[in-house]
Parts: sequence; C-alpha cells; structure tokens
Amino acid sequence: MSLANQVHPITVRKVYRVTERETAVCVAYALESRASGPLAVRFGVEFNLTLLAGDDPQRYYEVPGVGRVRLRERGCCAGADRFAMVDDWNRFRVTLRLDRSGDIWYMPIETVSQSEEGAERIYQGSALLASWPLTLNPGVTERIEVRLEIAEL
Repeated sequence: MSLANQVHPITVRKVYRVTERETAVCVAYALESRASGPLAVRFGVEFNLTLLAGDDPQRYYEVPGVGRVRLRERGCCAGADRFAMVDDWNRFRVTLRLDRSGDIWYMPIETVSQSEEGAERIYQGSALLASWPLTLNPGVTERIEVRLEIAEL
C-alpha cells in the first residue's frame, strides 16, 4: 500500500523561550496526531549556524564519544542528547541540548565557486539536524524540548 496519497493530520506547536538570565534559546515542541490510529513518524529540527571557517583547527564540532571534528566534515551521532560547536579563537561554545536522546546529523553548508584552479567548495556554515523516531497516538501529545546554549570558554 502506498503512503503517497494518504493524509495524516498532525498539529505541531512550537514555543520559544528566551530570558535575560540565560544565554540560551529554548524551543518546546508539542506534536499531536489526529489520525485514526497510531502513526510512526520521524520528527526533526534543523539549526543552521556558522563559525566562519570550515578548516580552521580552532573552530570545530565536539562530537560525543569522538572528540574534535572539523566543521567541514559530516556525520551522525546516534542516541545523543548534546552536541557542541566550539570557537577557541573567540572563546565560546554553542551547545545543542536535547531533553531526550535522538540522532544528531551534522554537515557543512557550502557554496561552489569558480577559481583559477577550477570549482571549489566554500564553507558557509553548519547544518545540525536533531531527529527522533516517534509513534504518535491519537489525542496524545508528544513533547520535545531543544535548548541552544552559548557559553564562554
């Protein structure tokens, strides 16, 4: 049976919280299915950030269980509840914290430029995608909170 022509109504509420006391942005998501039965979905949240230099060893990802990874790299942290980007030059860390473990994909955002040596990729920023497999039951609200923190080193 093809799912291409089926409609599954889902309500998503998104609430941002920013306070003067914290250097963080919290985003709370509430998902509710209005389908007739359980619905298996993958819910994802994407953040696009930049530390300006994809190959600079002073700017990198802190990958849980791996350590430092250059911003030009791509990969996935399965079952993670945090992920960070660090700028040693400017002395700060941006940490993505999840209230429940999920998969965090990271990849460069690049443009292609024509140079004297030919086409070359230019790092513009980083895309972080946190996602979770969920089973949405009718009338039951699934809640997920994501927190983006900025801290001095």
